[in-house]
Amino acid sequence: MAGEAEAYLIARNAFEKIQAEVAGAVEMMRVVFAAISKDPSSFAFSHMSGPGDPPEGATEVVVDARDWMSAEDLTALIAKWRAARETLRAAWFAVPKDLQAGLLPPQAFAQIRRER
Repeated sequence: MAGEAEAYLIARNAFEKIQAEVAGAVEMMRVVFAAISKDPSSFAFSHMSGPGDPPEGATEVVVDARDWMSAEDLTALIAKWRAARETLRAAWFAVPKDLQAGLLPPQAFAQIRRER
């Protein structure tokens, strides 16, 4: 019976790692979108092929283009998050009710939290 609780904790740990990846991607997007919303000239990508990097000090927010997720990368990350969430939920329901009382349920942390 304790094996189910351990499996749940392993699934929770895996989910939290993926959730942190999603939160990092969301934060980067927030920074970029806030800069563009404030003043489009305040933002630039560095390390891009094409017109070249912005001049030093020419912008307030510079993001390395190599760190920006493509649509494919973001879609894959969200798919990974959904799969980990489903694994977490299944693991939770496999834990006997008497052991669930000593564990945080998935809904306690399984959403992207907006902190303001």
